[in-house]
Amino acid sequence: AVFQSSLDSIIGIDHEGRILDWNPAAERVFGFSRQEVLHREMGALIVPDQFREAHRSGLAHHLETGEGPVLGQRVELTAMRRDGTMFPMELAVHEIPQSGPSRFVGTIRDITERKQFETALVQERERFRLLTEALPQHVWTALPDGTLDFVNQRVIEFFGRPGPQIIGDGWQEVIHPGDLPTVAQRWGHALETGEPYEVEFRLRRADGVFCWHLGRALPMRNEDGEIVRWFGSNSDITDRKRVEQALRDAKEAAETARGSAEAANQAKSQFLANVSHELRTPLNAVIGYSEMLQEEVEEAGHSHFLPDLQKINAAGRHLLGLINDVLDLSKIEAGKMELFLETFELAPMLTDITDVVGPLISQRGNRIEVEQDPALLHCHADRMKVRQCLFNLVSNAAKFTDNGTVRLTARKEGTDEHAQVIFEVSDTGVGMTPEQVSRLFESFVQVDESGAKRHGGTGLGLAITRRLCELMGGHVSVVSTPGEGSTFTIRLPLHVKPPSDAPDADAPPPMRGEGLVLVIDDDPDARDLIQRNLERGGYHVATATNGEDGLRLARDLHPVVIVCDVMMQGVDGWEVISIVQTDPVLHGTPVILVTIVKDKNLGYTLGAAGYLTKPVDRDELLAEIARHYVPQPGGRLLIVEDDAATRELLRRTLESGPCEVLEATNGKEALDILATTPPDAILLDLMMPEMDGFEVVEALQEREEWRAIPVIVLTAKTITQTDRQRLKGYVENLGLKGGRDKEDVLADIQARVRALTH
Repeated sequence: AVFQSSLDSIIGIDHEGRILDWNPAAERVFGFSRQEVLHREMGALIVPDQFREAHRSGLAHHLETGEGPVLGQRVELTAMRRDGTMFPMELAVHEIPQSGPSRFVGTIRDITERKQFETALVQERERFRLLTEALPQHVWTALPDGTLDFVNQRVIEFFGRPGPQIIGDGWQEVIHPGDLPTVAQRWGHALETGEPYEVEFRLRRADGVFCWHLGRALPMRNEDGEIVRWFGSNSDITDRKRVEQALRDAKEAAETARGSAEAANQAKSQFLANVSHELRTPLNAVIGYSEMLQEEVEEAGHSHFLPDLQKINAAGRHLLGLINDVLDLSKIEAGKMELFLETFELAPMLTDITDVVGPLISQRGNRIEVEQDPALLHCHADRMKVRQCLFNLVSNAAKFTDNGTVRLTARKEGTDEHAQVIFEVSDTGVGMTPEQVSRLFESFVQVDESGAKRHGGTGLGLAITRRLCELMGGHVSVVSTPGEGSTFTIRLPLHVKPPSDAPDADAPPPMRGEGLVLVIDDDPDARDLIQRNLERGGYHVATATNGEDGLRLARDLHPVVIVCDVMMQGVDGWEVISIVQTDPVLHGTPVILVTIVKDKNLGYTLGAAGYLTKPVDRDELLAEIARHYVPQPGGRLLIVEDDAATRELLRRTLESGPCEVLEATNGKEALDILATTPPDAILLDLMMPEMDGFEVVEALQEREEWRAIPVIVLTAKTITQTDRQRLKGYVENLGLKGGRDKEDVLADIQARVRALTH
């Protein structure tokens, strides 16, 4: 029965090598029936040609001398089937004790699959070896108890010692003493819990220098869930740490310098304000008395005194104008400049400007052209400040143009609350170089120092123009070519709103400008291209040529997204990110870096919301913007919370505002609601029965139509680093139920919901 049912081939042979028996397994393996092989020589039947002579001589030698392979020992040989194909086999031979000629029984096992598996295993090991050697990181593996049992060549090269000295517990000797307790604690926790291991620490290189590394390890488990091995890596992050430290140092230095500069500016502004007021009082008397004297001397018949008195009056008025400029600038810098907003007609104001500046235009042989958009009749702003800005630009154009043309245009862009009024003042004058343009809006600076005496002025006109435009929620820019002229552009909201005070650091984030994207780039071509791409995508765009102006605009305009270049003079893109993250007004505004510097990891590490490389692809740019801002057409909010009392409190609070509130007690109910009534935002608890908040977030990312729905997480759960990684990039805001007063929490939620559904 054993002979017939064995899965292995069993063959009986006599002392001459002839087959005496042949079980069914042998029939299946070799393809011969028992009747076909009986009494045939085994060597001629299943031994390949190239091995037959060795087989015969070996068998004869063994029968004659008793020498040869040890009986019962398993050996691997090659056998041949009936169709001539060969295969590897494992053979064990036993001699049958009996009187007379010897007889043997052989057990044969087809080991083709085992050989294939062994070959595949060898190839897989070689593939793993090549992969680990090709990686720039340190790669290592450890046994379930944490003992290192493999390191790649990078580890050996880094430490300058052979593998056996590192394998085992040798790694503890090369970790910085200050980091060893943390590493040991994290590694011990991973071994105890089976959670992934991650830690930043310093390793001593062969030359004795300590380098920062990020260590990670993941467990490999068998079908029963038991850990069978740990796979880990160490990535060198020394450069990243160096950059982070440099940024911290630069930030501290900038804050110190900024504090000193702000104190100096405040003192200067206060001084200028005091001096300006002291000067204006006597000047008003000089101007007034000179006018009175002109009338009196003319009545008295002493007309020969009139030219001198007129010169006194003109000089006094000129000096008063300069002092007024200084006073305006000091007011603006001190934050005391007020806006007097009114709705007024533009045509009379434009006519008034051309009348006043007309003599200067004619004096230099120029002509002035004015064009007003028929659709632009009224503007709601500070009329006198708009007039002052345009007067500064037109008079400057006239000063620097001879026998040419000065053109003033006004047009309307956009609709409804996002409409803008665009003023352009262009000339055919001397123009400016890029270096001159870069200094154009600085206080007390004239770009052409050689012409200062010829043209006059303090160099404050354009600085004041810029500050006044920004005060009204707009900005001014210039495009100029040497020898061909300049074009100044003022962009103002068609309906200027009163400036609001900056909120406290603990207050909810302010409402952001709906659909407004701020582009900061010192390259005019790149800035223009990004602006056009965004405007074609339906966004309103504000631009700035440097980080300092960009941050000032961001605080005034509250853009939904900031698109910023990295490499800029002064405040660069890295510092913009740092300031946005800590600024109470700008905190939470996504910053997308657009640059030729290909270092996404560093960008994301420092807090960038997105990272695009130049030249910018329009579709990629719009897709990146859409990840962080989706216009909300309505105010439908879905509350996903299993606690009935909390859910009721949230619903009653939010329904007091312009929100339609939907409710779900767990994740499954939430998904059912999403399938029929998609909300504009989701207020989500993390810890719930049946389907928790993490699973809801994952489900949202699986459906294209749900990915853009903003999510506000509200939970009492202690948020771990792993939790944040699971939620990173998908959650708009994160708040905690505990640790704050109920009123504070609800006020915070209301502010966040308003920002999302506005």
